[in-house]
Amino acid sequence: MRLDLSFAALGVASLCFVLPYSDVASAVETTVETPLETGALSLQENSGELDGLRAAFEAAARTARPAAHGYAMRSTASPLVAHFDGRGMSVVSDQATWDWGLELTSYGFPGSELAVDQPLAMQAAGSRLAYHWGANLEEWYVNQARGLEHGFTLSARPDGADPGESLLLDLRVRGELATHVSANGRDVNFNLPTGEVAISYAGLIVFDATGAEFDARFTSGDDGLQLVIDEAAATYPLTIDPIVQQEYLKASNADSNDAFGYSVAISGDTAVVGAYGESSNGVGVNGLQTNNLAPNAGAAYVFVRSGSNWVQQAYLKASNPNVDDFFGQSVAIDGDTIAIGAVGESSSSPGVGGNQLSNSMPSAGAVYVFHRTGTTWSQQAYLKASNPGQLDRFGVSVAVSGNRLVVGASHEDSAAAGVGGDSSDNSLPLAGAAYVFTRTGSTWSGPVYLKASIPGNEDFFGYDVAIQGTRVVVGAYGEDSAAVGINSDGSDKSAIGAGAAYLFELVGGNWVQTTYFKASNTDQGDSFGRSVDLDGDSLVIGSVGEDSNQPGVNVDQSDNNASASGAAYVFTKVGGSWAQQAYIKSSNPQSSQNFGQSIAIEGDRLAVGAVSENGSTAGVNGNEYDLTSPFSGATYVFQRTAGTWAQTSYIKGAAVTAYDHFGSSVDLSGDILFIGVDGEDSGSVGLGGDPTDNSKKGSGAAYLYDLASNCGVTAYGPSGGGNVASLGMPLTPAAGGKATLELWDFSGNGVALLLVSTAPSYAPFLDGIVLVDLNNNVFGPGAYVPVGVVAGKGQVTFGLPLGFAGMTFYCQAAMTDPLLPSGFALTNGLEVTVCN
Repeated sequence: MRLDLSFAALGVASLCFVLPYSDVASAVETTVETPLETGALSLQENSGELDGLRAAFEAAARTARPAAHGYAMRSTASPLVAHFDGRGMSVVSDQATWDWGLELTSYGFPGSELAVDQPLAMQAAGSRLAYHWGANLEEWYVNQARGLEHGFTLSARPDGADPGESLLLDLRVRGELATHVSANGRDVNFNLPTGEVAISYAGLIVFDATGAEFDARFTSGDDGLQLVIDEAAATYPLTIDPIVQQEYLKASNADSNDAFGYSVAISGDTAVVGAYGESSNGVGVNGLQTNNLAPNAGAAYVFVRSGSNWVQQAYLKASNPNVDDFFGQSVAIDGDTIAIGAVGESSSSPGVGGNQLSNSMPSAGAVYVFHRTGTTWSQQAYLKASNPGQLDRFGVSVAVSGNRLVVGASHEDSAAAGVGGDSSDNSLPLAGAAYVFTRTGSTWSGPVYLKASIPGNEDFFGYDVAIQGTRVVVGAYGEDSAAVGINSDGSDKSAIGAGAAYLFELVGGNWVQTTYFKASNTDQGDSFGRSVDLDGDSLVIGSVGEDSNQPGVNVDQSDNNASASGAAYVFTKVGGSWAQQAYIKSSNPQSSQNFGQSIAIEGDRLAVGAVSENGSTAGVNGNEYDLTSPFSGATYVFQRTAGTWAQTSYIKGAAVTAYDHFGSSVDLSGDILFIGVDGEDSGSVGLGGDPTDNSKKGSGAAYLYDLASNCGVTAYGPSGGGNVASLGMPLTPAAGGKATLELWDFSGNGVALLLVSTAPSYAPFLDGIVLVDLNNNVFGPGAYVPVGVVAGKGQVTFGLPLGFAGMTFYCQAAMTDPLLPSGFALTNGLEVTVCN
């Protein structure tokens, strides 16, 4: 048995008993395009009348009934009976040797707690029972189909709040189960004497009436359990609730070929998206965005998190927009500072604040710095290279950290080496350069001119850059050295396009190259250095042309059987020296996958984009091996534990289309993962639109994911029967909404049966597994949901009531297939944990 604790609207603490139950499938709607045909499979229940009869019977059974000392409610989801004695609640089970319960003892602020003894009233109506403890506090219970829900509604802040004090709710635990609070304070287990978990609580998130979020945690109290809420700035009522966020962002003026999402960056609660193909001739901040009079002038969009939602805060344009400037090719953010690169800008002015109106040097490039005061953005600086040159592409990459900014110019032609060399010698075409600017107050100065220690023709030094504090990393994906590892001899130029990366550090007020990075398996055409990122003493470098076909971490690097599958390399500094910590591949390497095209690291988390991945299953941790959507793209998340990296997530968009390029850009901030999808085709505008509307080809999109959530979808096993039947869920399911399951790639029309269970089986079946046991572990007759199949595809939609939050269930489908000897096929299985 598992107990999930969630808090619903109006400051509600909700306790939901989640047990094997038979009513999930009754909430399912089927999308049927042809009359259902059962074929060789019998439907044990397919009657609306029976469904209605069952629902009415169960609703009556869940009614609160008078009992000794109060009331009792019997669960229809399990053999549990809850007793209410006027002080709290106790639960007993016919199939368990324990009892358990809770009662509120006090609430309020330290030193001003209000003790509760006898409620003003106890009221029962239907399946709901409530204790009224005072004018502002109601404790209530609702006997739902999935179990008993318990909550508190606190409509106003109690008296006695002092600065820095937290709101407390004290709960006495009844029974003999041992209480164990997790280290993060978001989870609580109640254990049997054997150590087995009998009841567990889910994580908490608190937000108020405005949507602002507040910290909350459980601690062990004097009598059992205490809920601590840091709500000093809250506007009542509060909502305390487990939550997952998946925001789907579009431009406010989405149009074809805008490439919104080609670049993304995030810092705290602010995110910025570049759209280098946007074509408005608007100028500055929040200008005109409704015309297309300046093709490919480019734009950037700023989004901020307000409570649990994201909203667009600003629409940014250059102060001198022009056709083919490609403003938004690169974006970077740190706090209230945003830098935006425009590689096609054509002014010949050098340095800071020059003449923006000169267009005599095509594609010299420029960078624009914006600063926010309060909620208002304004342009702070217009930056150019110290040696602008035609087609240098200054601004192809940008990175900002505090008062320092680094800019890459991958097509710069100087033969200078090191720091501060002769920038006027243009004898090495496309060698590349990088430039460091510094801000004092609100004034930018510089730049310092950075070059490779051994520059080469077509090195593309500066194609990507990263900065943190006094460290700058510059990638040069075209570098030709055959060297291996760190600080090796780079003079052997026999590995064309192997790639390299360079670390510069500020030493005694001067920038110095300190480290030269090469892959541990250097090879021609690997493009090591195509992407770079830096966080503390960890550095990650992407190598989109690397060829190994081995999946996982620290696997065989010498296997070159998957051309341009791509890899990522993590380096760490320990005891003053850098060393390679990990060689990372995707879990499903494919030729031309380009894993490592985009990359981000923060703390012990790594995100890697693979823009040319071919998977067609939408959502998180879906089927990685259904490779029927060319260049749709994917993003992979890895976690480091005690120095060891492991993949945790395989992420696709809400709707998957060929050439979406999901993962064209990635960034991390805290638990938020930001992903750009520059080839996405939806015509939706703003937030939360329809990702399946493909009316604006190449308009682009971006996604925000909360990686701290404990919900999502995991696929188990390939499809049965020779991989002819597949089951997927495009979006992470959220309580209060709907979740759609899609079936595809099996033969003919007819019917499929969706099987739903609370207990996985993991039994072997042909080349896959049976996740839902056909005989033993299905919910019951109501769990066999018929799904109409047309041209080899079908769809079924679940309604997910709020009470489903935190629930885990398992899905699989069986369907008629005359091409198989058995006459039916069994899909892969899905493990689904519902979010709220």
